[in-house]
Amino acid sequence: MTTLLAEPGADNLWASMPGWGIVADLTPPELVAARSLRVLRKQLAAALALVVLLCAAGYVWAARQTSAAEDQLAASQVTTARLNAENAKYSDVVNLQSATSAITNQLSTLMSTDVDVAGFIERMRAAAPAGTTFTSVALTFNAAAGATSAGTVGGTAPAIGTLSLSGVSRRMVDVASYVTALQGLAGVVNVIPSTNSATKSGGRATWSITAQLTDKLYTHRFKAAATNTGNAGGGH
Repeated sequence: MTTLLAEPGADNLWASMPGWGIVADLTPPELVAARSLRVLRKQLAAALALVVLLCAAGYVWAARQTSAAEDQLAASQVTTARLNAENAKYSDVVNLQSATSAITNQLSTLMSTDVDVAGFIERMRAAAPAGTTFTSVALTFNAAAGATSAGTVGGTAPAIGTLSLSGVSRRMVDVASYVTALQGLAGVVNVIPSTNSATKSGGRATWSITAQLTDKLYTHRFKAAATNTGNAGGGH
């Protein structure tokens, strides 16, 4: 007769040897704490080394930036010194331009009531009918021309003076034509034929005309010169 014996399993082992499966960590707490402390120290040392490395890198970067800024400052100072030296060469020109500008501005103020008399007389001659000759031409300007005290013409245009003309034309109708022509000239208003007469022989007309002058006769050429001088000076 054959008898089969089962291999002893884990249950049988536990049954035959009680306490065999119990596991206990008998490492002393001091040793565990020491190991944890060593790991923590390594981590702290690594973190400190990283911080030191970052600080060193930041210092090197800042030093390079400072050096670059100092180089730029030195270059700018050299350029500024060079430009100042070049500018000193033209100081006389700049002073002359300033003096010229000041004189031109003063001249503009002084000559604000400038009138081109020769040009105005030439326009009067050009407007005269053919065959007209002048016997006298008188222009009288107010002492305060253009100012409020000088009065106005028509309540708007400042009156600056008066015009008196006398002459001889071929026909009486030419006098009326000339009055109309004078009325059309800029700065001439209230044109009035004060006297006129015609000779029996040949029909020639002798006349006298008066008119008022307004500020439209001002040339403003010195004001334009002052403006141009100011713009030219501002470009330097």
